Amino acid sequence: MKICLINPPSPFLSDQGALPPLGLFYIASSLENYADVSFIDIGLGDVIPEDADIYCFTCNITQSEWCKENIPKYKKIGRTIIGGPYPTITYDNCGADQLIVGEGELNILKAIEYPKKTIFYGNGDLQIDTIPFPARRMCKAERYKYWINKKLSTPIFTSRGCPYFCSFCSKGVFTKVRFRSINNVMQEIIEVLDLGFGAIRVYDDSFICNYKRAIELLDRIKPLNIKWKAEINSKNLYKDELARKMAEAGCVEVAIGVESGSQDILNNINKQTTIAQHTMAVKLCKRYGIKTRAYLMVGLPGESWKTINETKDWLHLAKTDSIGIGIFCPYPGSDIYNHPEKYDIKIWPHTNKDLWFRGKQGGQKCFVSTSNLSRKEILEAKQLIEEGYN
Repeated sequence: MKICLINPPSPFLSDQGALPPLGLFYIASSLENYADVSFIDIGLGDVIPEDADIYCFTCNITQSEWCKENIPKYKKIGRTIIGGPYPTITYDNCGADQLIVGEGELNILKAIEYPKKTIFYGNGDLQIDTIPFPARRMCKAERYKYWINKKLSTPIFTSRGCPYFCSFCSKGVFTKVRFRSINNVMQEIIEVLDLGFGAIRVYDDSFICNYKRAIELLDRIKPLNIKWKAEINSKNLYKDELARKMAEAGCVEVAIGVESGSQDILNNINKQTTIAQHTMAVKLCKRYGIKTRAYLMVGLPGESWKTINETKDWLHLAKTDSIGIGIFCPYPGSDIYNHPEKYDIKIWPHTNKDLWFRGKQGGQKCFVSTSNLSRKEILEAKQLIEEGYN
């Protein structure tokens, strides 16, 4: 049996080789000893073979239109299966024969074995330490060039799920955090080093949300002399000890989901963090030489010129090393998308391929407005923040 795993192109990426589809790497490892598996990344120029028995597609919201246009062609050749964030949230199979909702490692085997069943559910109950490590060698992970301190990196999950409920987020079935054991994580990091990678990107939604576990993991990572980056929630980085241990363990940068420099906006989106917490996290990182990157969105519920100026003021105060700023896009499954009447937001017509909030410069569009800012003004506000920061 020939099975082809396909990563569609990502419209928002200026470099299609920057972000490995780690979910497909996991699926590949589940199938590696089961069938003749090939991995295809359209964005890297790979060509889909026309002799497979089964075609498996991953799909985020920006990839959904490509899937809808192209899956019918491969349905004429073999069976088609789709999974990933977009189908999980919307139950839209994009025309595929079978749909996997949620985690796919176990359900991909079920889908293959039961061809007449059209939908399979994974609700986050998979024993996380039993999941095989991503098939980096088979999928040629070294093709994805993301450098950290001049060292080639690869992503790793040390946990799945997020404990927070921001109203702009559509996390689907992953409402509970499941932590991999420390030993399991260390085994994968050692495998990554053996494959020739010198750095890792921690893909956890919030890396340090369990303080005791974070300290233990950092102590284990320290002797490996590996460089790494992670995304954190600032409310969890409030102790000097944690920042120090992160630096000692090789952390060179953290990305903080700041979202806005206005406390009113943070309250509107149920961020459950404060401006003071954001400032403290940046301060602790600076103390130990860890670079900080602030992730921001313009056009969130309640956005006005006042809140825009508050964001500019906070950036001037905090002096993060870099920013990643985008226009708010209401994703299906988020509370704002499902209940816009509860928020000061209007959602305008849009296509899925344009629905991205950070990515290549110059191509972003705005599909929201507030009672104080039009779509055009929101785009102008983003530019003003960028120019003020630079």
